[in-house]
Amino acid sequence: MKMSMLVFALLFSALFVSCRLSTRAELFVSEINSKGGLYHDTISLVKDPTKVNNQIVVWDSIDSKFYVVKLYGNRHLFAADEDAYAYYLANRQEVVPAGHGYYSGSDGKLYEVTENTSKDLEKAQALIDGVQINRMAEQVVAEFGLSEERGQTVANVLFQFGRIQRNRSLTQDDLKNLGKELVGSDLHEFESALSARAQGDSASFDSLINKAAEFNHVSPEQMQAIVETLVK
Repeated sequence: MKMSMLVFALLFSALFVSCRLSTRAELFVSEINSKGGLYHDTISLVKDPTKVNNQIVVWDSIDSKFYVVKLYGNRHLFAADEDAYAYYLANRQEVVPAGHGYYSGSDGKLYEVTENTSKDLEKAQALIDGVQINRMAEQVVAEFGLSEERGQTVANVLFQFGRIQRNRSLTQDDLKNLGKELVGSDLHEFESALSARAQGDSASFDSLINKAAEFNHVSPEQMQAIVETLVK
């Protein structure tokens, strides 16, 4: 199999390892359901955000009630030792529809559920991209033994080239640049070196492995193991 095809396989496996993610509020509600051991839509987002103090309105099908709850600080995800469902139970407030996009709380406040502006959507997309890249980086580090810093760089490269590929076919220049970003060499050089090694001449392949190992801050033996994993 050609090296360019192998990179495509890695690219797509990394790009689609993450499930579909959306806005910060949807991630927040998804964690609530997950930590509560609930079906994914047991607690569902009505719409986000409200105009009151960064709070969202959800529908709780267990209680058959609407609740308003403040998003958790400035983060969209809880730490591993934090419980999103416990936070939700402790901080929710019942509200009732008041018409015209408003929900009324027992404290007398009116919560207006608003549509996202284009700037909100841009921020949400940046958040989604960041989550996907982080998950891709974790996968790359786990599977190929790269450092966290290098894994993040590789994930960013794969993500950006994945976006290009979804809009158009990658050109030869794209593949050359992709190879230089991932292994420090044009992918076609690796293809030629692999062909030569199959004929008994491993000098070019060994040279490229050493170069790629230095580029990715791993040992030549580790780099060869990575390449051999890709060519299986």
